[in-house]
Amino acid sequence: MATPDYLLLCEHATQSGPLLSMLNAGITQLAAELLPLLLPVTVVSRFYWDADELGQAQVVAIRVEHPDGERLANYETAVQPPTAETPLWHHRESRAQLINLALPLQVRRAAIYMVKVDVNGTTLMSSPLEVTTTLPQL
Repeated sequence: MATPDYLLLCEHATQSGPLLSMLNAGITQLAAELLPLLLPVTVVSRFYWDADELGQAQVVAIRVEHPDGERLANYETAVQPPTAETPLWHHRESRAQLINLALPLQVRRAAIYMVKVDVNGTTLMSSPLEVTTTLPQL
């Protein structure tokens, strides 16, 4: 199983090779005046492929969901990790998988959602996102 490194929510992220620049990283709580709300967030994550996963197609998914099953995002893609023939494959950084994904979330209620990174159907990392309201809802 891949080894997790980090999972962060931010307003925006740019990537230059293995380097990231993030704006307002570490979002775990948001206060909205009114709901529903269109919330643009960026999911930034890094994990490392294990040696037995190299060269084999993997499925990586980003999900934002409530424990009752409500899903705000469900992004899935096929990923091809490097092979053992890749130069320097034995160095950890050459096996890194970096995710930089902007997601527009349509939030309809105040709740605690979980942002999850799944690899082949197994949750590798998760982080809470709590949405509250600052004004009474009608």
